Amino acid sequence: MAEEISKKVRRNPFIGTWFTRGKSEFEARMGKIDKAVAEALIGGVLHTVDYSMYATRYLGAETTVELMQSSDTKKVGITNLNNRKLEASTYAYLTGMQLLEATVSGSSEEAIKSATYGKIDENIAGGELEIKQGDKILYPRSSNEVFKKDGGDNELTGYHAFDCSKIFIPMTDIIPTLYLPKAYNLSGETPEHRAVRIIFHGIKTNKA
Repeated sequence: MAEEISKKVRRNPFIGTWFTRGKSEFEARMGKIDKAVAEALIGGVLHTVDYSMYATRYLGAETTVELMQSSDTKKVGITNLNNRKLEASTYAYLTGMQLLEATVSGSSEEAIKSATYGKIDENIAGGELEIKQGDKILYPRSSNEVFKKDGGDNELTGYHAFDCSKIFIPMTDIIPTLYLPKAYNLSGETPEHRAVRIIFHGIKTNKA
């Protein structure tokens, strides 16, 4: 049955063109992952929409930081995800992500929300990032040097395209963990307050 659903979803005259490749692959893979969702996509009950998932975290003096936490609630400028989980029956297909950094005046939400986020500094670039979904590693600890990009010419600052696309499943913890080579100095006359924003880009299922 899953194979039949997958074949139905693939019957799209635009498959193979640059503007539908990710959408088509996602819908085809859903036939093997969740039969009910795949049938809803075929029947028009669900459709796919462009989606960017983000979270913003103050770094403090730690060298290991979970950028999404189970206590998170949706707040504009902080995160658009509750409890670091997608909602029930919601799947997301991710093609890439950004890692951005800002100098902030302190750890308050207002300071974090109003900061200007841009290219990561050398300390963050010298660190590593790992992404887990539940207890499964989707992105093993890898160098952050891939995010050290200025952007411009239709390229986002700090963007890294996945060689292997990722699918986030519903009601499962998404845990991106940042590992830094050294902690920031938060004392003295010029304390080094930093915040990081991680953004996942792709598409997700949505009610029609």
